[in-house]
Amino acid sequence: MAPKVDVHHHIVPHAFGRAWNANPQLSRALRMPEWTPEDSLAFMAQHDITASIISDPQEVAALVRQMNDFSADVCRQHPGKFGFLATLPSLEDTEACVAEIRRALLDLGAEGVYVLTSYGDKYLGHGSFQPSPVAPITEPRALAKPIVDWTHETTRTATHLITTDTLKKHPNCKIILPHGGGTLPYTANRIAQLGEARRLSRGGARLLL
Repeated sequence: MAPKVDVHHHIVPHAFGRAWNANPQLSRALRMPEWTPEDSLAFMAQHDITASIISDPQEVAALVRQMNDFSADVCRQHPGKFGFLATLPSLEDTEACVAEIRRALLDLGAEGVYVLTSYGDKYLGHGSFQPSPVAPITEPRALAKPIVDWTHETTRTATHLITTDTLKKHPNCKIILPHGGGTLPYTANRIAQLGEARRLSRGGARLLL
């Protein structure tokens, strides 16, 4: 049997759990559970998972360093069982973001990096991350993000990366979409056909289908 690797395996470092639970505007009463490496190892054994790539969403620079140091330490303590995707500061803070990418990949041995679907009101194909500016997208949120938003955010940012031609400009960038690809597997045809009709991308429907 081929080895099974879980590429979307969340951990909850103590620093992150404290920061999340102390911020009611962010958590909206959704509390983070306690986590230990033994919890993950037991889950992996139960489901015949050979190794897991651990990751954790956060974008405050000082806390990000703690997260990545924690993840690297877990990997060192359990070689062959865990790898990790480095968490990054906000992409709007380019200098801090690039510095943490270098530190994580070169010094900590990260397998790759973890980025959020959006920063502030800007999705990953937004002009502030590109040479020319585009209008921001703003969307209200009422529930804690893990309940509904993150699945749909995955769909939105994937579509945004495609329709802004960001993926075409960076063909060597490999992306793994969490949350089962969000709703993209079910809406790809609709997005492709309507996107082509409205000329949202120069690549047309073939980029999505």
